[in-house]
Amino acid sequence: MCEMCQKSPCIPGCPNRERPKRPGERRLRCRRCGGVLRKGSEAYEKNGNPYCGDCIAQMDLESLLRICEMEKESLLKQIGLLPIRG
Repeated sequence: MCEMCQKSPCIPGCPNRERPKRPGERRLRCRRCGGVLRKGSEAYEKNGNPYCGDCIAQMDLESLLRICEMEKESLLKQIGLLPIRG
C-alpha cells in the first residue's frame, strides 16, 4: 500500500504512482522495501543492490553491518571506538 495515497495501486495524481516504463528504460527498486528509486532521490548501492535513503536510515546496526559485510568490532575500531578495559 502506498504511504502517500493509502491505495494499492496508487491513485492518479499520487506522486508515488509509477509512470509507464519507456522501452529500454531501467527502473531500480530498493532491495529492502521494493520502492522505485527515482532520479534525484536519496539512494545507495552496495554490490549492485540498491537501497532507498529511508530504508538505510531506518536500519539497525546489525542490518547495516550485514549489507556492508563488516564485523561489528572492525567497524568500531575503524571509527575509533575502543572497548573500556576495567
